[in-house]
Amino acid sequence: MNIVIWDIESSSSSTDFGSIIEIGGILVDENFKEKDRFNLRCRLPEGEIPQCMALLVNKTSVDLLTKVNLSHYQMLNQVEAIFKKWSPAIFMGWSNIGRLPPL
Repeated sequence: MNIVIWDIESSSSSTDFGSIIEIGGILVDENFKEKDRFNLRCRLPEGEIPQCMALLVNKTSVDLLTKVNLSHYQMLNQVEAIFKKWSPAIFMGWSNIGRLPPL
């Protein structure tokens, strides 16, 4: 059984308004032996203004947000291809999109 542990960094603390700017994942077996990993970063989508606190937390500069080669669309296409290649698997993440809102 494969297990995928993944995490995202976004341009905002609000998942309603921010975009994913970095995503990484590790594929491990049932004994948690690493089999593969990836880390991708993309440009901020055009017209989007990042939240300053998110940039501080992510250690992201304006240069990283504007001069990375991958577009948001290209990065998400690569992530989809990797996840399909790694499947079937159990996917686990911390503070990822789709989390339950605070009570």
